[in-house]
Amino acid sequence: MKTAIVILEKLKDGVESIGFNAHNRSWFSLDDVLLQSKVQNASYCQIKNLMFLGCVQKVAQMWIDKDSKIGTTFQVSVVIVINGPFGSFATDLADRIVSKTEKRIRIRTNNPDKHILLERGGVIEHILSREFYRLMVISAEMKESEYDDDCEVWMRRMQPEQFFDPDSDDSRYDDYYDYDDYYDRDYDDNEDIFGRHVDDIDEDWHGNYYM
Repeated sequence: MKTAIVILEKLKDGVESIGFNAHNRSWFSLDDVLLQSKVQNASYCQIKNLMFLGCVQKVAQMWIDKDSKIGTTFQVSVVIVINGPFGSFATDLADRIVSKTEKRIRIRTNNPDKHILLERGGVIEHILSREFYRLMVISAEMKESEYDDDCEVWMRRMQPEQFFDPDSDDSRYDDYYDYDDYYDRDYDDNEDIFGRHVDDIDEDWHGNYYM
């Protein structure tokens, strides 16, 4: 976890998108991540393989406090969801709920022009089950008919390895992911998931970063 924070601190302001892999570890601290200005100001952030869902309400509250711009997006895949399909999001932000279905919760912000939409993408059964969620700042004028119902598109883009069937004849992902390396690797405290040492990260680097 400390490696991710060190890398974030070294990055130049203006990072547009940031991604993390929590590796199903309980020690991944979302609170520490959300304290970072690069994360707060990023247009897109994703966390793969988070152990528990208790994060979307924290991100939503951060967006409310910062009056984040329309289009800001947070996506997460989680292993364990408790307190219903949306975790504690619905209870913690109950006074802001505009509409709620089995698939979506829409809440108001302090800005009358903006709402926040939480979407439940679904569950993918693969090695370890994952449930996918997407949180977005949207226009308060957006109609339900304008919602994107093709969740598999963004789920696949976020975590394509979850859609790979090792028993199939489809070889498109053969070189994309090495499962043995991914699950068995002993990660160095001073390396990111690509084996890059924190001292090798260019402090002037900006754009997109995934760790």
